Amino acid sequence: MRLIAEIGDKAELDEFSKKLSHDRDAIHLSLEFDGIMKERGIKLSLDEVHFTQASFAFWNIQEQMITPMAHCAPAGFGKSTMLELWGAYNGKHKSSLWGAIVAKPKVEQVIEFTNKINSQTNGTARAILGKGQFETDKEYKEQFKFQESAPLLVMTHKMLEVLVSQGRLPQFSKWIDGEGNARRRTTLIIDERPMFAETSTLTPSTIEKLIDLVRGVSLASSGREKAYYADIQKVAEKLKTELKKPIQKDSRTVYTVPAIDPLWEVPNELANDWMKNIDILGNEHTLLGIFEEAIKRGGTCQVSGSEGNVGTSLIIGRQIWQNVTYMNTHILDGTAMGDMNYGFRPFNKIAPVIPESAYQGTTIKNCYKHNLGKQFFKNNVKAIDKTVQLAKELCKEHKTLLVVVYKKLYDEYNKKLAKEMALGKIELKYFDDERSTNSYSHCDGILFLGIHRKAVGYYPEITKVVTGDEVNADYATSGGLKFKNEPVQEYFISDQLTDRLQGIARTRNYKSEVSTTVYMFSMDKELPEKVIEEFDGAQLEEWGLPFSLTDEAKRKKKSIDYYMDYLRAGDFSGDGVKCSYIYKEALEIERTTFARIKKAPEVFDLMNELGIAYNSKGTRIVKLQK
Repeated sequence: MRLIAEIGDKAELDEFSKKLSHDRDAIHLSLEFDGIMKERGIKLSLDEVHFTQASFAFWNIQEQMITPMAHCAPAGFGKSTMLELWGAYNGKHKSSLWGAIVAKPKVEQVIEFTNKINSQTNGTARAILGKGQFETDKEYKEQFKFQESAPLLVMTHKMLEVLVSQGRLPQFSKWIDGEGNARRRTTLIIDERPMFAETSTLTPSTIEKLIDLVRGVSLASSGREKAYYADIQKVAEKLKTELKKPIQKDSRTVYTVPAIDPLWEVPNELANDWMKNIDILGNEHTLLGIFEEAIKRGGTCQVSGSEGNVGTSLIIGRQIWQNVTYMNTHILDGTAMGDMNYGFRPFNKIAPVIPESAYQGTTIKNCYKHNLGKQFFKNNVKAIDKTVQLAKELCKEHKTLLVVVYKKLYDEYNKKLAKEMALGKIELKYFDDERSTNSYSHCDGILFLGIHRKAVGYYPEITKVVTGDEVNADYATSGGLKFKNEPVQEYFISDQLTDRLQGIARTRNYKSEVSTTVYMFSMDKELPEKVIEEFDGAQLEEWGLPFSLTDEAKRKKKSIDYYMDYLRAGDFSGDGVKCSYIYKEALEIERTTFARIKKAPEVFDLMNELGIAYNSKGTRIVKLQK
């Protein structure tokens, strides 16, 4: 049996692998799956059949597994069909000797999967849904009792995340059979990777809000301001001071804030009062925990806005999956191999050996001239109209072209491409996590007008969570965003690659009989080259645009452009250069104009990249000492 494996715990993987060939249920299921795929016109290789057999066998394990697993079959392989087969087979044949929890990304998928299982097993699956799916609060609460009557429990990722964070997963791992005996749900299967980590944000205003909430909790508990109120005020003031520094010093737009006090903890009395009065906190009930994280380990500060309206926010990353090993956990994720989001703990990952011809019909056309970041659309007034024109021309070469745009621009594209969409020549979507949909499998082309990038501060914070190491947030923007800290840059590339692979996979290009062309923009050669590495047999071509997407030919060079040219060419060693000389002599512009452009985000980015900065008074530009 040949499999591709990324090993987290070799001893355990070896131990269970020895038992795979003896699992008759897994052999039966793999052969049944092979037959279903043949009916759909998809022929599995022997290696792919072996992968399905291995996955079914690992899902069947009843002993406690030490290490969670990821099953990395590509999008379009039939992972959801495998899961449906497994659930129905065990529901019909295993009765009280089997139980599992299945998590799906979306509510409609939970309902659909539950109905499919129950239609084949006479009701062995129960769904846990959110309040919005019920007419009354009573019906919503009743489902939590009703779920105990079936071996298979189905829920959304979000519901599973809530149960894990509240420490309630163990109580949902039990079900009651028809004779009143307590049974266990041993296996947890998560369809698509969940969020292992997330970022939270604190601003000076939310810190003030926290102080007010602490006072309110204190008054509600005792009618007076308790000692912990003054303690919180004192610590909060230190954090606010850190958030003011980049504005006071004209510092770079993203920087690392150190821990205020690594040993600080929320006072016990405050923690107790906070929980007792959680009803008055509303959606702010998590704010105290986020604040504690910020004080104990700092975060990444991000500066945003323009002159006269500059603000700062502190981004804090935190792990939200603590009990991933409580059950025998399996994640179905086609891009898990190499995905650094799994780096927070060991995972055993298996994948089928992909046939060489699986992606031979896929062509990646990359334009190395642009990245098409969000700033591109701000800097070029006609960028939307020109990219609309580009989409209209490209769709003539395809049956249906999928166009992926930024969410904020979706409505504009929706209006301008309405005719082509009505004719079925274009499908339009905005960037999201790119997972778990078959809605675009009929598209034979896909145009990415940008890339799904999070806030700059997100990457160093999640890198800290994933690696467990301290990192800095230094970066450069020439030719696209690049982090100077190697682990952060590695995570950034991994995240971009995972999103792009998932995005392309929406066309179901795996073993497709129809040729698929992907049009994308990346000035960094690494991204398209890594995409090709994942799609064996696909072709990479340089894409020359049929016309310019920028306004450069029709606009005059602005003062900020001349200033940035000066920064690139200038010598700022020694005592540096006076700002008055720059605007009076070098640029010959008004002082008010210089005051406006000197604080522009792109200027700070360039200065950070060049290793120069304004002095503490803002009157000179000096070279930073290494």
